[in-house]
Amino acid sequence: MRHSRLIAALSIPLGFVLGHLAAYTLASGGHSEVEAAAHSYLGSLSEGAVPMALFAVLIAVVQGRRRQAFTLRASTLIGQLVAVYVAIELIEHVSVGVPLGAILTEKTLFVGIAVQVIIGFGLHRLLRAGHRLGELLSETKQPTFVVAAVLSMPSRDTVRSSSSRSSIRLRGPPAFTLAFSL
Repeated sequence: MRHSRLIAALSIPLGFVLGHLAAYTLASGGHSEVEAAAHSYLGSLSEGAVPMALFAVLIAVVQGRRRQAFTLRASTLIGQLVAVYVAIELIEHVSVGVPLGAILTEKTLFVGIAVQVIIGFGLHRLLRAGHRLGELLSETKQPTFVVAAVLSMPSRDTVRSSSSRSSIRLRGPPAFTLAFSL
């Protein structure tokens, strides 16, 4: 469970940035002052978002290599992405003085939510593929050492000499005494 929270936390910034840019590209909000004033952070966030998402994929690969279950659900990741998107949209618009009623009727908000769902699903598939890659890497043959246990059972078999010079029957002690004499 701990890994799924970490993976989600590391991949949310990339999903948010991609969804935010796609939402404003698909449906402009009509508030140029919002876009100019409120989106100045996206450049610096995107610089850190890609390495964080790659680190999330690396954690998923390691988790798969260790044969740990991949517990991050797509619905969890999508829900977190949508919640972050809506919260930041509200903060952005309120900070420049847009009334709350106008924010909730903006086309950009609803397009952004739909885009976040699509991106969240894609991120989940990427993380799942990383986990599967880790599982495939763990399936490679590792050198193993086999330890075999030999059970001693009493036997009535006799060992005969292959030498024709002697007619002495060679017989060792019973097998159960060998096991206790060591």
